[in-house]
Amino acid sequence: MFNKIIIFLFIIFFELESYYNLITKTENLSKTFNYLFIVLIFAVNILILLLIKLNKKTKKIESKFVLVGFFIGFIYLLSIPMMKGTDEIPHFFRAYEISKGNIIIKNPDKDTTNIPENLIKYGDPSDLSFYKKSTLFEKQSDKIVKMKNRGPSHYPPFQYMPQVLAIIISNILDFGPFLMFYLIRLINLVSWLAISYFAIKRMPIKKEFVTILYLAPSLLSLMSTMSGDNILNSCSLLFIAIMTDYIYTRKQIDKKDIPLIVLLTIILSTIKIVYTPILLLCFLLKKEQFSNSKINKNVFSIIILLIGFISAITWNSISKSIIVNDGINYQNLQIEFILSNPLDYLIIFFSTFTNEFYYYVTNIVAGNEMCLSVVNINPLLVIGYFSILVYSYFFDKNNLNLSYFTKSAIWFIFLLILGAIATVMYIDWTTSFGGIGYHKIVGVQSRYFILLVPILMLTFPQIKNNAKNKILLWNSCIVLNGLILLNTIGTLISTYMNLL
Repeated sequence: MFNKIIIFLFIIFFELESYYNLITKTENLSKTFNYLFIVLIFAVNILILLLIKLNKKTKKIESKFVLVGFFIGFIYLLSIPMMKGTDEIPHFFRAYEISKGNIIIKNPDKDTTNIPENLIKYGDPSDLSFYKKSTLFEKQSDKIVKMKNRGPSHYPPFQYMPQVLAIIISNILDFGPFLMFYLIRLINLVSWLAISYFAIKRMPIKKEFVTILYLAPSLLSLMSTMSGDNILNSCSLLFIAIMTDYIYTRKQIDKKDIPLIVLLTIILSTIKIVYTPILLLCFLLKKEQFSNSKINKNVFSIIILLIGFISAITWNSISKSIIVNDGINYQNLQIEFILSNPLDYLIIFFSTFTNEFYYYVTNIVAGNEMCLSVVNINPLLVIGYFSILVYSYFFDKNNLNLSYFTKSAIWFIFLLILGAIATVMYIDWTTSFGGIGYHKIVGVQSRYFILLVPILMLTFPQIKNNAKNKILLWNSCIVLNGLILLNTIGTLISTYMNLL
């Protein structure tokens, strides 16, 4: 009873804090928004109680993931203003290009896509006019205009399968912009939940840890928008789960898994070439697992690597855009700096992450990177969620004993991917915003590393089943998700209210 009272007071305190921040930081807050936020507080409280009750009746961890992820994610879906999710505008236009057959775009300045006129205006980040009564249920404009391509034209079609499907359905049903955008968000969220569900189900160890990680507000808020990261994020987890399953439990390679592994290889390597080192996990499989197969472990691993390499090179070759840069290729100058000053670059690389270690680690679960970096989350809630993530690591009866060589190989893969991400950001973003030889790497975000955490967990100390209170773990996950959700929405209202 005492614990319940403490939790109740904890919830009330942070809900009042969210409401206080909203009314003090927002000038001329209308009564409508005031009342809506109070109603939202009651709605979130009801949802928390409902999820806690349903969670007790749900035995399978992957089912708990879908239960919590869908309901919390759905509120994010409805509450984040349209086109105000991280990188939502360019991802929508890229998906629309692909839906019209413009898959390969050689010149973004000249190639165009036919698009209804009123869809273009919603690409203005300062516009929220589709929330007005006059435009809420308007149809797509009959006037078709040619749009210069505004999406990341080098991103492959695999990355936008859910969004393209939603756009096609919207066109068939004659949905207007408002309904189209929300359908894209819904199908995006559901597809991410579905693939991640099978990944968590397949994961032989540390299910609670992976589930709490993938229920982090940073991910739920992102996957509830039109983001192009949902396929990469969920498919990478599925690939890791399959590899971990074989490393830990299975004695023989299942031939049914081979086509899936090949498909995941193609998807991951074409979406982001920097993540292709994840394919090296194949070399950690055992020779005995291929005793009933026509190929051995090394041949299989090399084939997977070749498929990934060929897929990445092929897509990057055919999608490479013609870019005009006024005769000076600053990216090449940045590459020259790295090659000429490798020691200086290593210092820049390590100092970037060590100087902002706390920022990167905490933003993996929640923080101000959410929703175009305009969100202000109470740091106590962030630390709280990060704490239960660490706590969840100890919920496992199984013990994975890997050799030092295997653990070293996993760390090598991790550092290879981390180095590739950082170097790409140093060449692209840092060149533009900091200049040649800048003292830190600009543009690196914590969400880039979320899919690396399940790899690293295989190398951590395996302490068996020291934590026993799973009810407390899941209740804490639900409560903290609800409170961070309110923090997020309050910040979004205070930021965007003046646009309505």
